[in-house]
Amino acid sequence: MIVPLHSGRRVIGGIRVASGMDEAQVFLSKKRNRIFVLTFSSILVILAILTFSFSKLVGKPIHHIVEAMSRAEKGDLEAEARIQSRDELGELAGDFNRMLRTIREAP
Repeated sequence: MIVPLHSGRRVIGGIRVASGMDEAQVFLSKKRNRIFVLTFSSILVILAILTFSFSKLVGKPIHHIVEAMSRAEKGDLEAEARIQSRDELGELAGDFNRMLRTIREAP
């Protein structure tokens, strides 16, 4: 392959690159393999982070609510869902705790 060198509009020389197609194929194959490994590794890391985050932000609070409901179902009206978040799960836990408090205070 020859590539011309320009100075303004004038050609002042050229660069000749001699390479076989086999070398180019090997180079591209190595690049493709690296990209595949990097992409796969990135996906695994993202999945691990999302799984951990989902477990901590959603799974754990739901587990606390279900545990408190199970205790209340067995007659333990002192059960409470201890969730401090201000999201929907925190509101649900607060409503559940208020409901149990109302039941406890009922004559």
